[in-house]
Amino acid sequence: LTMASQRQARMRSTSLRALCAAGAVTGLVACGFSAAVSFAALPSSASNPGQQLQVQSGAAAPAACAGWGASGDMELTQSRSVRGGNIARKAMTLDLKGKVAFIAGVADTSGYGWAIARELANAGATIVIGTWPPVLKMFEMTLKKSSTAEAMKLDDGSMMEISKVYPLDAVFDVPEDVPDDIKANKRYAGVGGFTIQEVVDAVSKDYGKVDILVHSLANGPEVTKPLLETSRKGYLAASSASAYSMVSMVSRFGKIMTRGGSVMSLSYIAAERTIPGYGGGMSSAKAQLESDTRTLAWEAGRKYGIRVNTISAGPLKSRAASAIGGDGGKTFIERAIDYSVANAPLSEPLYAEYALARRRAMETGELWASDILDGWLWLGSGQNASLLPQLKARGITHVLNCADDVPNFHEADPAASFLTYCCLAIADFGGDAGSRRTFPAAAAFVSEARASGGRVLVHCANGSNRSATVTMALLMDTQGMTLAQAWALVKARRPAAAPLADNRAQLLQHELATTAAAGAGAGAAAALSMEEGPGGVLVPVQAPHADAPALT
Repeated sequence: LTMASQRQARMRSTSLRALCAAGAVTGLVACGFSAAVSFAALPSSASNPGQQLQVQSGAAAPAACAGWGASGDMELTQSRSVRGGNIARKAMTLDLKGKVAFIAGVADTSGYGWAIARELANAGATIVIGTWPPVLKMFEMTLKKSSTAEAMKLDDGSMMEISKVYPLDAVFDVPEDVPDDIKANKRYAGVGGFTIQEVVDAVSKDYGKVDILVHSLANGPEVTKPLLETSRKGYLAASSASAYSMVSMVSRFGKIMTRGGSVMSLSYIAAERTIPGYGGGMSSAKAQLESDTRTLAWEAGRKYGIRVNTISAGPLKSRAASAIGGDGGKTFIERAIDYSVANAPLSEPLYAEYALARRRAMETGELWASDILDGWLWLGSGQNASLLPQLKARGITHVLNCADDVPNFHEADPAASFLTYCCLAIADFGGDAGSRRTFPAAAAFVSEARASGGRVLVHCANGSNRSATVTMALLMDTQGMTLAQAWALVKARRPAAAPLADNRAQLLQHELATTAAAGAGAGAAAALSMEEGPGGVLVPVQAPHADAPALT
């Protein structure tokens, strides 16, 4: 989810990815809506073994959700133990009252830093911001403008409160590091102490602690230059501002952070892959950031009892990114967003106004789940399942929850007594023993609903992998379709549907077993293989059984 500045400031601030990032920093849930997240367990403090997690993601990969274990006094609501960690059951109910969150790198309402701050404020955290001194006064003036009011409005209608804004130039650790030309610079005049240590000391004096630290800053003075043309000075400047600043902040803020606190930074896919146009040593700086995060997770975990993570949420059309420029046509960031839209499984425009409009459209019913069969079988996301008014308006009577990391939102709500739930608890990203085990239960549940004249919503987290797989199986089992027919129908009704490799294999096995059970015999049975069709989409292709690849 990314943000642009095109209409209202409000539309720049409510990126769903920012919500996920807010979940990440609180040890709650990291959910990439068009970004895959891979997790590698890292060592942690002796009191909480196995708690540290390193997060990285690519911009054009399937969506993901996973959880962190709680630590220290971080309280998660409605959580349960899953595979050694706690997965929050309701991200929206997180209570961060009493927690102090310091977000470094916020200078306007168009960036990830602002959106993360807003989501943390939604959860009740005390918001403290660090802003680059040359733009500090401009940012403070922006906060007072009436046009910013919409961007500061929280989900409950109240206004976000920024407890304090500190001047912060993260390329300087202590006052002795500041050169004379900076000391004499008028843009730094009168702002007070702005080195990392000075800010740490000020925050410690004002608040006594920090629970959440967000590193949302980077700078490459030669970012528009190819790496071959980048000077040593420009290269080192990018590393200093974008990578070492994180090391210094963890080292210094760690001393005043509560045990169980969380540090999070923002990375970019250029750390792992070649992204033409992202120059000046910035790709190297992001690679440094990710590497340092792994080491800091170990060292800070052991020394301070805090978690250190980074998340790569995708291209964002912030003011800073827009300044990178382009080739006379679209800017670099606009081309990056276009590429993500064209190649990500959830090919949606990566702009905040789209995300906000989509969210509002879901709430009003203008945009909802996908109608698979004549208004009685719907395929959607966890967000669809969370909106009780829309479930009622659509006449939904049965909710088939395919996920192990999404709650049955209204199961205990007296106002939702008209809903019947069934949870299949399928793990995501190849972590399940086999989704095919749930197909009979799903078919029985849906058949019962249909027999009673009910309407069914099938969902997982995003409505693209697990629930799409189950829906295809339902069409095969209850409507007599072949897998090829079920695949074609679901993809036509919900283009974002994209079962992953493990679930595609489960569907193939189910097709073979269903064909054999129908009495066609092994010799006459048709197997299916997955081949790449137009636009790189995997589609089932019928092949003679004798030539079909072996399935295990």
